[in-house]
Amino acid sequence: VSGTGAAVAINATEAARWVTVYALPTNSATHCVTTDMSLCPVVGDVNVVIGSRGIPLLPGSSYTYQVLPSGQPGYSLAQIFVASSVGDKVAITWAK
Repeated sequence: VSGTGAAVAINATEAARWVTVYALPTNSATHCVTTDMSLCPVVGDVNVVIGSRGIPLLPGSSYTYQVLPSGQPGYSLAQIFVASSVGDKVAITWAK
């Protein structure tokens, strides 16, 4: 997913037992380092905002939503959002 600065849902209709969001290591490290995460890609709910709300992802890092046992309803991918700066990219993997 290429960044536009806006928050986008992972998928409008799918559900998953686990989800991993990975910030590509080639993302800009200019303003996304451990001492300044203000422009890091973020993952979270509909209210994610770069620099102020969400789980920040340094270049090359990832966040995984806990694996749910089979039979559970799963995560609604319409309720998991990512936001990243223009030019930055995140890869998203999930399993049903």
